Amino acid sequence: MTLMHQKQPIEDYVQEQVRGWLVHRPIDVYLTCGYGHALRWRLYEFDPSSIELLSQYQYLQHVGTRRSRRFEKYSPPLALMKLDPSDDSRFRTYLDELMEPQYLWEFAWTCFEEETQIDDFQACLLDLLCRLYQSTEDYDVSSTPGQHITTEY
Repeated sequence: MTLMHQKQPIEDYVQEQVRGWLVHRPIDVYLTCGYGHALRWRLYEFDPSSIELLSQYQYLQHVGTRRSRRFEKYSPPLALMKLDPSDDSRFRTYLDELMEPQYLWEFAWTCFEEETQIDDFQACLLDLLCRLYQSTEDYDVSSTPGQHITTEY
């Protein structure tokens, strides 16, 4: 994680960049991480204090040269207003569901789909880790429902 993903810098940025919220018009957006079912997010339009938040960059790769090119695209000013403590449970449940066999079996190949056109090493390695997760009897990496892997650095 970087500093920009910490709670206080995010709150400071919102305080600086958002002049107001259109709370009477929520928009439900369904996002996935590339596999599994979508997670619903309730977003709200906001009034940005600068044009910086009205666009985003999209990178497209040329098929022949494999070179990426950056394009700036309009992006409507939408954001979450807040994360509630109850959302923690919702996110944990979602992550547990993504670790279920019906979703996890294709994860590695979805995750590294583009890279496998050149070399499938990363996809094979992640696929083996997913299989280990599902079949191990080791308590620390068990796929037992309700168990969460925690890693300390």
